[in-house]
Amino acid sequence: MTHAEIVVRAGERIWGPGVWLGGMSEFAEINVRTLQRIYAATRVGEEYPAARGVAASLRARLGDVLADLGA
Repeated sequence: MTHAEIVVRAGERIWGPGVWLGGMSEFAEINVRTLQRIYAATRVGEEYPAARGVAASLRARLGDVLADLGA
């Protein structure tokens, strides 16, 4: 599985298929155009170089949320 696929799957699981771009962009402060490019790459079975950094940013933000919840 590519980093791009991981980002897209996470977005779809958390914010929902077809609507995840805006939610992830706002939550993780990632440019929505970058997320659109990542999604486009997955549609043709390719990796997108920025996806690794996006996954790391998302992981950090989600970690903060879990810490706030006392998890």
